[in-house]
Amino acid sequence: MSLRDFTRAYVEAALWSSTDDEGNPLDRRRAPIGEETQRQMELDAASFYERAEGAWQGITDARAGFLFWLNRNGHGSGFWDEDGLPAAAQRSLSDYAESYGSFDLYIGDGQIHGSPLSNEATSTVMAGLRGRGRGDKLREEDRPSVLGYDLNRETLTPIRQTIDTRAAGDYGADPVGDGTFRMVPSGDVVDFAERTRRLQRPMRGLGGPRGSQITGTNLFALRALVEQYGPNSLPNRVEQVHAPHLQRCYKAGLIAPNGDGRTLHLTEAGRHALETNGRPTF
Repeated sequence: MSLRDFTRAYVEAALWSSTDDEGNPLDRRRAPIGEETQRQMELDAASFYERAEGAWQGITDARAGFLFWLNRNGHGSGFWDEDGLPAAAQRSLSDYAESYGSFDLYIGDGQIHGSPLSNEATSTVMAGLRGRGRGDKLREEDRPSVLGYDLNRETLTPIRQTIDTRAAGDYGADPVGDGTFRMVPSGDVVDFAERTRRLQRPMRGLGGPRGSQITGTNLFALRALVEQYGPNSLPNRVEQVHAPHLQRCYKAGLIAPNGDGRTLHLTEAGRHALETNGRPTF
């Protein structure tokens, strides 16, 4: 068993599946990964590896690392559909990967950053900022923030957002990858319509450190692609102008990959979104 192979493949999957604001894959940007983000990714990979070591017999450590990234970020593939694993291992590894939550990459200051960071990593970033004398510039901003966290203007420490978990009902949802969503905290797997009803707020994806609002423009671009290629054979590489919209729809569970690895299909959530935001096209 090799933690090095696992971690290397985990990072490669992250760069391969993440894009910048223009839709360009990060593995083509050749931008360095920020020190705190690299540290966080290594910590997550080591944590998963140490706790699940041996559970993926039948596939390589590198393959397991690649699947860990896809699974935890709801990319429509993961341990749960890996043919080389027994059904029981598929379920247990998938559930464990999802328990880590999503980790999103983005470009900032010429480097690749990730969010959210652990308390330890966040403290390291803040100390570095103060050491470089950037505190005054941050305080002058209308909304001081770094790496996706809003900051207290005086202390430059993250403002932690809290949720009243004592309230009845679900307060969050994670995309499963097949157009359905696992509700938090109930664990129910529901379709897009039921997800929206329970949360009673607009759908949000996971395309950036603060989330990505699905807009009418995103749906317009998705509709144009569906009309051009059909709902079951959407290309996974599109013109640059369409790429950010396709990425947001993908991360929100409106489209999912086909088995050929080259095309995507419209999910039930995607069909519902288009039907409720204009004329049906299929």
